Amino acid sequence: GSDCDDDDALVGLDACTDELLGTFTDDVSAAGRIASDVDATYIAGAGVIVVVPHDGTASTTIDVIGDPIGLALDDVYVYFSEAASGVISRVPRDGGAAESVLGDTKGVAGGLTTDGAQLWIAVDSGVLGMALDDGHTYAVVAAEAAPVGDVAVDAAGWTFTAGTEVRTMPFEACFDVEDAPPCPTVSTLTTGFDGTGIAIDDASVYWFDATQSIVRYPRGGGTLEPVAATVGSVGSDLTVVGDWLVYTDPAAGEVRRAVITP
Repeated sequence: GSDCDDDDALVGLDACTDELLGTFTDDVSAAGRIASDVDATYIAGAGVIVVVPHDGTASTTIDVIGDPIGLALDDVYVYFSEAASGVISRVPRDGGAAESVLGDTKGVAGGLTTDGAQLWIAVDSGVLGMALDDGHTYAVVAAEAAPVGDVAVDAAGWTFTAGTEVRTMPFEACFDVEDAPPCPTVSTLTTGFDGTGIAIDDASVYWFDATQSIVRYPRGGGTLEPVAATVGSVGSDLTVVGDWLVYTDPAAGEVRRAVITP
């Protein structure tokens, strides 16, 4: 963690709110993607999903077949993409048998996110959408030149990574045209992406860079800004939960959070 008086340690995060949420001893995968809500953080591990409660109780694991990459949460399930096959599955959050929800993503599946009604899946050629009520699947973004590694969604639209680019597409560009989806208007936000996963709030896109530091880039355009220097390790990931940035340090076995500042 960072000293509350160290103004240089957390730029863009409130150092006085930086706190430990929970610890874990289980090995996490090199990707180490996470999904969080106010109660717990779920981490992709080797053949397991590691569950770290935020109330200080011990971490647990959910056994799954294969090695999960991307994770997404709704009220009942943890959704995960499987590294080798690209199959998308789900397992109850309190444990139980996993079941496949999408057997063929037609590409290597990466990051996942959900808005409760749709599951959004990063695949090597673009972004897929899948309706959770009936399983209908469709391409949202297709024919990307570089592999799409992660996707985040909010009311403004999709933000996704493609190689060294962070790219965006507003919802209205997709659904206000006659033949959508696929959607026609994709723009590049920055070409300076050097991480694995992304997180977004209304103002910025966040990621761990190659030095395991947290950086952010304004969603309206601008310059890359350092947020927290060398707070992570191989496999670190991050996500936004309300006003908080939640992040992991696998080498230390820690899940931490801090309040985001402008």
